[in-house]
Formats: sequence, C-alpha cells, structure tokens
Amino acid sequence: MIQSSRQLLSTHGDKIKVFLEETYLRFHKTAYLYSDPLQFLHQYQDPRDQEWVGCVAAQLAYGNVKQINSSLKLLLSLVSEITDSPHQIVKILNTMPLARRGQVFAKFKHRLHGGADVYAFMQLMEYSVSTFGTIGDEFCSYLQSGEAESVENALTLMIKNWKEKSKKHLAETQYLFHLLASPQDGSVCKRWCMFLRWMVRKDQLDLGLWAKGSDYLLKPEQGILPSQLIMPVDTHIGQIAHLLNWSNRKTLNWKSALEITQILKNSDQSDPIRYDFSLSRLGILKECQKKYVLEICERCNLKPVCQMI
Repeated sequence: MIQSSRQLLSTHGDKIKVFLEETYLRFHKTAYLYSDPLQFLHQYQDPRDQEWVGCVAAQLAYGNVKQINSSLKLLLSLVSEITDSPHQIVKILNTMPLARRGQVFAKFKHRLHGGADVYAFMQLMEYSVSTFGTIGDEFCSYLQSGEAESVENALTLMIKNWKEKSKKHLAETQYLFHLLASPQDGSVCKRWCMFLRWMVRKDQLDLGLWAKGSDYLLKPEQGILPSQLIMPVDTHIGQIAHLLNWSNRKTLNWKSALEITQILKNSDQSDPIRYDFSLSRLGILKECQKKYVLEICERCNLKPVCQMI
C-alpha cells in the first residue's frame, strides 16, 4: 500500500528533498529548452503570441520530443505564411474565402490530429480572447465560481464551456475533443497542467502571464498563485512516481496528479510544480530508465529509496 505523503516525508523526506533540489539545479536551465515545447513560446516577444502559441503547443505535446518539435515547427511555419503574430491568425483567416481557410493547415498532421482539429481549437482560443480579453482571464474567471477556489474547478468549468462552444466544429474535425481533456473525466490533464505552469510560474523558463498581479491579465487580482498549480504528470513523471512509491495507481489519472502534487508540497509548499521541468528531463534525456542501469543508478542519490533497486 502506498505511504501517505506525511509518511514519505518522515521516512525519506531528506533524501527526496536533496534529490529534487539537485535535479532542479542541474536541469532547470534555458540550455535544456531545446528538449521541450516551451522553447517555442520564447521565440515571441508579444505576450499575446506567447499565450497563443503556448496553448496550442501544450495541447500538441504528446508523443516523443522530436516528433512534437517537428510538428510545432511545421504549424508555426504555416502560421507565419499568413502573419508574424500568431494570435491574429484566426481573425485574418476569417476575412478569407472559406476554401482558402481550409488550405492553410491542410499539410499539418501530428499523430491523431490534422489541420482541421488544430484550426477548430484555435477558433475556441479566439472565442476566449474576444469574449474575456485573454485566455488567462477566462480561466481565472472560473477560479471562484465553485465551492472552492481551485485550478481543478477552473479547468473543469473552462473545458465544459469550450466543449459546448466546439459542437459546431465537430462535423469538420475528428479528434477535437482529445484536446479538451477535463479533470471531470478523470483525465490526468498533463497538457493543460503543463500550460498552466508555463503561464503562472515566473522565472527564466516559465512566463508568469497568468500570475496573480500580472499586468497581462485584464483583472490581475484574479490571477493564480504557483501554490495552486497541479503537477503535469506524463509517462516520465509517472515512472519516477512509481519508482519512489508516490502513487500505486496502475493508470495515471487526475487523482495521481493530486497525490504527486501533495508529495512535492512537502519539499516546496509555495511552488511545488517548479520541479516539473527538471524531473521530466530525467526521462526525456534518458537519465532515468525503466530498468536498472549500473552507470546511472549507482550514482543516483535516490538509490536507497528507489523501488527498482
């Protein structure tokens, strides 16, 4: 049976804290942006473009890194043929003949998703901006709409709204709903949680556009604190969670993300998700593998508590 976060803290807390901090210092650097879709946000100076590119990039961040980067490069190159400001793309396309609009993203394909899916998703983003001012302002408007102020509540409500608005696009798309995962469905919501990290945390990697008090938001007082974020849990984070006995769930889901977030709060209550980028590098860069590797495992400071060894 999995130990509670309190048991883990008392039993192995010091070792885990050292491991997290050393991993953070080693990998939480711009030098490693090449291995993450976050790199594409840093190619733009206008925060409206950063938000726009971030929302699309996060939702297409499934598959291997090489494939993700290749797909995003193609998508942004197609956008650049129309405008240098990605956040303007839907407004510009709406002025074009319908046949021309359909051609713009015809060449795009990323695993499940084709150009029609991406264009439909962009129209949802445009709806959000035209209605609320920014995507962030829509999201933040839901924070206090439920019984508790939480990212889970806000994400659930926003995705519910976007699904309702997307119904008119369903005949034109195959997998739009795959881009609209919700905690209500039990999904781990890795891509949305990662996008939130990019938008809320503020340092050399993350942009902080949706942070409480951010000048980007029309209502800065409704912004989000890093302490409210939920850990983006992908296969790499899931593997580490399994090795450290942070979660014993066979399938990664929203409850897994909450469990892992709570454990990370034992190391940093105010900003637990700051470890996400660095921990993900362990798997992406093959520094932590699914089997015992002598030259890696023997120098790892988690050896005493790792379930693999």
